[in-house]
Amino acid sequence: MTEDNSKIEPMVVMNSQKEVSSEQQGKSGGTLLAVIAVLLSLLTAAFCGYVYYIGINQQNYLANQLTNLNHGINLDKTKLNNQLQLLDNNVSGLESQVHSITAVTNNNLVLLQLNQLIGMANQSLVVYSDSKSALKLLDYVAMMLEGKTQAQYVEVKAAVNSDITKLTALQYVDATVLVTKLNALNIQISDLPLIDYDKANKTSQLSVESGQGTVITATSAASTSLWSKFWHNLKKDLQSIVVISSTDSAKALQLLPDKEIIIRENIKLYLLNAKIAVLQHDQASWVFNLQSIKTDLTTYFSKSSINTALIGNLDELINVNITLSGANIDASIKALNKLNNLQ
Repeated sequence: MTEDNSKIEPMVVMNSQKEVSSEQQGKSGGTLLAVIAVLLSLLTAAFCGYVYYIGINQQNYLANQLTNLNHGINLDKTKLNNQLQLLDNNVSGLESQVHSITAVTNNNLVLLQLNQLIGMANQSLVVYSDSKSALKLLDYVAMMLEGKTQAQYVEVKAAVNSDITKLTALQYVDATVLVTKLNALNIQISDLPLIDYDKANKTSQLSVESGQGTVITATSAASTSLWSKFWHNLKKDLQSIVVISSTDSAKALQLLPDKEIIIRENIKLYLLNAKIAVLQHDQASWVFNLQSIKTDLTTYFSKSSINTALIGNLDELINVNITLSGANIDASIKALNKLNNLQ
């Protein structure tokens, strides 16, 4: 038993040693793990610190970049604003120039139109004596100036309105009606017979008046002798040269029977001159030509009811006033010249 005990004790000692060594190994293993854990913790903390540092630096860098970008954007924005302001100023300047040019152009255009229209109206009155056309042109000028409120047009507007009132008050002469009446007169006169001088000569007396007014009458010889025939032919030839009629007109005494065409052509010429006088509003020519027609009617044409009616119509036409007295647009021309001088 002693031997057995002696064998058991070393085994116990060995087991205890093993236990002690295992405990020591366990403690050393725990320490290593603790050290490793601490190291890992330090490494983790260091890594986190490094990451934080990198993040902070990156954030600062990004912040600086954003600041620079904002500053650049602000600079660009300022430049753009300055450029836009410059462009706005240029546009405003161009608009003012365009407005000035447009105003000048419009004024020049209006002035040109005024000169043309008023000039045409004056030409209608002076050259053609056409008051109706002149009045229409002035009415158009008044309509054109109606919307013009500038002070420079005030005098022209007043002058044009004054001339319109003056032309409207004129007595209008209808040239078409007068020319139609003259044409009717021409037709009627062409159908009128002239005085029958052959018949007047056969019934007239060849007279030689003495101081006492004695009249010697020549009668036709009925003798069949040669001397009688010779005397008869000679007397007939003398009668064709010297014509004595019963009319009281001295002009008719000079009329030969073969001059009828001259009389009628003269009347046509008087009528034509009268038509021209109507268009020119020439009162003197109008009266002269109609009076000449009246004289020829009473001198060369036989007296009849038609002739009397024609003379009455002529008297009415002679009394017609075809002049355009006071027809002028001097006020408008004067105001327009003043406006031209202001430009």
